[in-house]
Amino acid sequence: MFKTNLFVCSGADESIKVFDADTGMQLIEPMEDMECDSLAVQGYFLVARCGGGAATFVFKYMDGDEDLVEEDFIECDPGDEDVKKSLMKGGLSVTLNDVEYNMILTATQTE
Repeated sequence: MFKTNLFVCSGADESIKVFDADTGMQLIEPMEDMECDSLAVQGYFLVARCGGGAATFVFKYMDGDEDLVEEDFIECDPGDEDVKKSLMKGGLSVTLNDVEYNMILTATQTE
């Protein structure tokens, strides 16, 4: 079963932390040295941009798990060194041909 009231964050130390939003209790040990600069949650999936855009990880968390489970690793070309900010937003959906899809929007700022 998936715990829907999660609080997932990354801070100045660039680690990924997962908390129970109701109790404030940390659910897993921080994933340190991830160099995470942007993340988004969609359902029980967490997408994290790491290493200055060199990689994107897709993790899954189910209630009671002791760790985030890596579902996918996408090696990326960090590309434009002028990228100032990269953001992701989860909780979105789109309907195409009567099929609803969950999605995560990603955007970068290059000014």
